[in-house]
Amino acid sequence: MSTLDPELLMRYADNELNLPERRLVEEKLRTDPEAEAIVTAFRNQRSLLPAAFEMVNDESGLHACETVIDRALDKRRRQQRQADIRRWALPIAASLLMMLLGGALSFQYADQRARTEAARLLAEHAKDRELALETRIGALERMLSGNTLTWTNDASGTMGSITPLRTFQTPAGQWCREYRETTHFPNTTEETLSIACRNDHQSWTMPPEPGAT
Repeated sequence: MSTLDPELLMRYADNELNLPERRLVEEKLRTDPEAEAIVTAFRNQRSLLPAAFEMVNDESGLHACETVIDRALDKRRRQQRQADIRRWALPIAASLLMMLLGGALSFQYADQRARTEAARLLAEHAKDRELALETRIGALERMLSGNTLTWTNDASGTMGSITPLRTFQTPAGQWCREYRETTHFPNTTEETLSIACRNDHQSWTMPPEPGAT
């Protein structure tokens, strides 16, 4: 999980930092992929808002706004897992639509709220991945085949389990374990079967996550 303050990342994405602060953040971003992802999300989300507000006075403005958001989400789906998008991009889009319908919130307040929500959901997703990885390694190292190790993230409402199914040795002499991984998100459940093998450094080489590049 990123150690950088989300508020600092928001200000960096909006070019509101002074030179020493910008240099500090940019130095951290070089070694912090999660923080870089948060900055990218802020900038992408910021680019959606002007297009949405230009359509407020149009009779078909709501429909057009939904179309703009849907197109943006479709582009992101090709780059990330669909479950990730449902968990953080759709709530942001819903916030934009509610702002247009209510008409009581100012542009600046809604923008800030959307960016804060994006940071929170990204942080929760990063914690999910961290817990899943720790549990996966623990299960492969310690659990007998057929036994299950679980994890829970109370902040996101997500929980998961890892169950090693069998242990075998390849013709090349490498030890591997087949395992089942189940993840329960608030609105959906995912289950995968994978194989991890011991590498020369005595750590586990695992298949990439779906949608990873």
